[in-house]
Amino acid sequence: SRPEAQGTLLSLLSMSWSLSSGLYVVCAYLIKRHPSLPFITFGALLMAFAGLIHATYNFPVQATPNVHNLYQHLNLRQVINVIKDDFYCIVFAISFFVGVASGANLTVLGSPFLHDLYGLDVTLVGWALMVIFVGELSSNLYMVACIEKQGFFATAALGMVLKITAAVCLLAISLFRDATFGSNLVVALCTLFVVFFAWELVFVSLLAAVNHAVDIKEQNVNHENSARSHKRLVFMIQFVAISAAKPIGVWFASEVWRHNSGLFDVGLFYLANTLVASVLYCIYYLKVMKHNARVTALDTDSERSPLI
Repeated sequence: SRPEAQGTLLSLLSMSWSLSSGLYVVCAYLIKRHPSLPFITFGALLMAFAGLIHATYNFPVQATPNVHNLYQHLNLRQVINVIKDDFYCIVFAISFFVGVASGANLTVLGSPFLHDLYGLDVTLVGWALMVIFVGELSSNLYMVACIEKQGFFATAALGMVLKITAAVCLLAISLFRDATFGSNLVVALCTLFVVFFAWELVFVSLLAAVNHAVDIKEQNVNHENSARSHKRLVFMIQFVAISAAKPIGVWFASEVWRHNSGLFDVGLFYLANTLVASVLYCIYYLKVMKHNARVTALDTDSERSPLI
């Protein structure tokens, strides 16, 4: 299917993540009673639902599962070839820098930002973080309605612009803490909304970009099973890039955050990673446009060439 249609599907699927952010209020009340209570509560619910799903649904099981069959199309050379590919390499690099920025954001903006700078207690922080739920859900609904019309490149561009805007707002809040702008809780909540609205736009657009890159390269993978294995491998590497990047952002934000003294550093770090990811996205867009122009030219030449 077209990348834009895939983007709509990915937006719908990612709503499960957005809806889960609506549980911040519950987490806040549980943390207030005991810091370990959210982990125990949600862990128990997860095990209960896993048992319920297992008892309710019948999933097809392969007759003779075997590791050799599972990984027969996956080897180290294939991994290296995927990473070396120019299209994939750029998308993985974008995912890495977006993941670094996301790790820093989640560490600081998830709670310390509102607790240390604005004096909100745990319960009020939980209610205030509902703006994250609204931001992510609004972003998903926007993409469901618009990504097919404007394309995933335009959606990603909008997300990057909003991320840069949010980074500038974080820097302004840090620089003007004593002024009305920096001390205004409404400004802080609006910034949070923009950060997470933009995160969903960029994340889903990245998944659509990977799909698009696979579609470009899939013509070189003839065997159907090999093609499926190839797509799984590309997505796996992308998620590894994001997952490996987040701890870097978490570590940096944790090191520099000293109540309100670290917000400027976190905002600058977020801005720098977002700018690098934006430049890489522009490079990827230009490469795709160049590829499309070459394919169009080849198709035109083949139509004009006489058949012998």
